[in-house]
Amino acid sequence: MSLEDIREKKTPITTLTGETKYLLFTLNAFAEIEETYESINNALSAIGDFRIKTIIDFIKVGLQHDNKEITNEEVSNLFDVGDSIKAVNEALKKAMPESKEEKEESEKNEQNPATQ
Repeated sequence: MSLEDIREKKTPITTLTGETKYLLFTLNAFAEIEETYESINNALSAIGDFRIKTIIDFIKVGLQHDNKEITNEEVSNLFDVGDSIKAVNEALKKAMPESKEEKEESEKNEQNPATQ
């Protein structure tokens, strides 16, 4: 992954009280994750293994654009596990580059919307 491949897009995530917050994975967010897990790939592997601590870490750094002081404890008390996993996955898809296959499929669908 190159730096120019990272896109900054917000993803809504609803708290247990019904408030909408937004995850945004900035370069700083990725740098913090990389510092904690030694690489983005290690962190993504931990998410794939459904490690709750990793989900909390991603939510925390994803919310820091709005609240730099948010803690892991606050995050763990704000969000449902299932909704959190979905939101983190969606936010990562927005922030990470598309694979070559995904780009080709997306372009194909744009050219021929009737096949959707």
